Amino acid sequence: MTKRLAFVALLALTACPPKFASLPKPTQNQYFVLAKDHVRIEKRGLGYTWAEGLRAGIYTLAAEDDSGLYFLGEGKSVVYMSNEPADRYVKTGEIQGGQKGGLWLPKRGVDEAPRIWFEAAAPTQDGPGAMWAAIGAGEVRFIGYGSEKDFVSKIQIITK
Repeated sequence: MTKRLAFVALLALTACPPKFASLPKPTQNQYFVLAKDHVRIEKRGLGYTWAEGLRAGIYTLAAEDDSGLYFLGEGKSVVYMSNEPADRYVKTGEIQGGQKGGLWLPKRGVDEAPRIWFEAAAPTQDGPGAMWAAIGAGEVRFIGYGSEKDFVSKIQIITK
């Protein structure tokens, strides 16, 4: 039983997403400017509202991996809300909270869709899941909402 638990724990650790801080630094200086918020609204599950997207601002190339480029927005640039905060956004445009992150773009020759990404936050309180949440803090997470190709086609990337 102990060997089986150790194997499962090792498997879980090796399958973890990368930590943003451990990603290689970019080989170029690039950025783009998002003139206005890009937020999409969707109803899921039992009719819950989800608001997901990017806030207006400057997105700078901050990291890369073998497949793509990580453009990082200023502050909490990723909108990722559900339920009451998302319903409030629909009614008032108020964005509650946010996540550190931005837009991931595939490198040339990589057949993957662009995606919004964010860095998982550390837990804000103690509790049964706090240890596991702390282990996941800093990990790169992607928002699973279709392709960003139409949105990305309008972005002009500038090389410094």
